[in-house]
This record gives sequence, C-alpha cells and structure tokens, in this order.
Amino acid sequence: RPAESSELAAFQQALERAELALERAELAQAAGGIGIHDYVIAANSIIWDRRVYDLWGVPEGTSVSYETFASAIHPDDLPTVEAAVAAALDPQGDGTYFATYRVRNQATGAVRTVEARGRARFREGTAVRLVGTVRDITSDENLRRELRQAVQFAQ
Repeated sequence: RPAESSELAAFQQALERAELALERAELAQAAGGIGIHDYVIAANSIIWDRRVYDLWGVPEGTSVSYETFASAIHPDDLPTVEAAVAAALDPQGDGTYFATYRVRNQATGAVRTVEARGRARFREGTAVRLVGTVRDITSDENLRRELRQAVQFAQ
C-alpha cells in the first residue's frame, strides 16, 4: 500500500498549502480593511463577510438581498452603482465591476465612502454571480479634500 500512503501524503501537503494560502489571504484582507461580497443573482442573495456587515450597519448573519445592499447607498450615487452592476452582469462586457460610492450605516447613520471591485461569473452566457471586495476609503477621500482645500488656500 505504498501508493496509497504517498497519495495521502501528497493530499495532506496540498491541504496544508491551501490552508496556508487561505491564512495569508485572510491576513491581507484584515490588514487592508477589505470586505468580501458574493452576489448570487438567481437567489437575489448577497453573502457578506463581517467587514461588509459592519460598513452597512446590518447585524451579522442577516439575510442580504440586492435591495438591502442598495438601500444603504447614497441616493446621488445609486444610479452610478446600478449602472456599474449592470455593466458587470452584461454578457457582452468583460464582467468587471468597479464603483466608488457613499454608504449610510443603517445602525449609526454614519456615511462612509467605499470602493468596490469585483468580477461577474457567467454560465452559458448568463451572469450567475458577482464576487468582489469592498474597501472603506473615507479617510483617503477626506485627505484628498483637505489637500485640495490647502492648495486653494495657498493660491
């Protein structure tokens, strides 16, 4: 049974490599303040990690629909976000999703600016999922605004 033993050892090594890769990805995600979203289109269900639940101010574990997602987006930003989602889900496009928008935290009312990136997954020419990341860029946006004001003041 040496063949079975070597197959088992190879499987265990592959499993250890996968666990290490997952651990590294989780550390990078946490360090970057990045949240993960996974929109399952046919079910109108979005799977969020803890970071996204926190940004939206929705209790962790709550069922999330597209409507839950959209209801927290600033009304001025919603048309742009919906256009970005539609473009990503268009089978004639490349499936890329990118949007920067404001989110109103449902629990605190705080408004944060986020950057979302993702990629649609297609099956037989139909979008079935949109998987990606969300990053809070509020402090970056505030710094940019302060720099613009400083430049204007200096002129």
